[in-house]
Amino acid sequence: MKFRLKAFGAHLLGSTLALTLVLGALDYGWYHFPGWHLTDAVHVVVVMIGVDVVIGPLITLIIANARKPRRELARTSP
Repeated sequence: MKFRLKAFGAHLLGSTLALTLVLGALDYGWYHFPGWHLTDAVHVVVVMIGVDVVIGPLITLIIANARKPRRELARTSP
């Protein structure tokens, strides 16, 4: 269980950091204040947060296993 919590924490931290950087770049560089509301980007952001920051780490918490080889855990595609 300790391994799963570490993997969950790492995934959550990485996802949150990546999403913060992407949203920060979009907010300060691409869209300015009215642009977010005019393009309905708020709905897209809610979906991104739900998938990237909530579902991803939860799946990691469920699937992570210390007995799996590190190469298999880091694999992105079958």
